[in-house]
Amino acid sequence: MSENSTPWTSRDFDDDSDEGGLSIADFCQSVATWSCMQLRSVSVAEAALAFNTTPDVVQHAINEHGGFYLYLIGDDADPTEQFIEHDGE
Repeated sequence: MSENSTPWTSRDFDDDSDEGGLSIADFCQSVATWSCMQLRSVSVAEAALAFNTTPDVVQHAINEHGGFYLYLIGDDADPTEQFIEHDGE
C-alpha cells in the first residue's frame, strides 16, 4: 500500500494464490473477526472505515470469501444500510 492515507482498493491486495502480502480472503477473515467482536450489527460502511478501505472491497470480500457463515443483508447500493451478518449469530 502507498504511504498516503488513501483507502485500500482491490488493486492493493495480493492475488489469493500469492504466498505473501494480504489477500482478499485474508481480509475477509479479518472483517469476520472484527464484526463479530463488535457484539452488534455493523454496516459495510463502518467496516470500510475501520479497515481504511472502500465499501466495494468489503462487499467483494464477503461475497467471494464469506462462505456459508458470513453474508450481507440490506441495500447493495447504500453501504450505510447494508449489514454484515454471521450465521448462527
